[in-house]
Amino acid sequence: MKTFWICLVEGTFGGHGFQHPTLSAAYKEAERLAQLPGTNGKRVFLLECISAVRETRLIWEVPEPPESE
Repeated sequence: MKTFWICLVEGTFGGHGFQHPTLSAAYKEAERLAQLPGTNGKRVFLLECISAVRETRLIWEVPEPPESE
C-alpha cells in the first residue's frame, strides 16, 4: 500500500475522494478547489491515508513513508 492524499471541502460529504499520489499534487488540487465559485470561502482539508483495514479479515495496512519530493 502506498501513501496517498485526498482533498475534502468543509461541509461536503467528500464525493469520490480522488487519491493524489503526491502531497504536491494534493496541494495543487486543494488550491483549485478553494478557488471554485461554489466553495464560498470554505476550508479545504488535505487528508493523508495512514492505514486501511479490510472488513473480511481485519488486516491493517500501513503505507510506506513517502519519497522526498
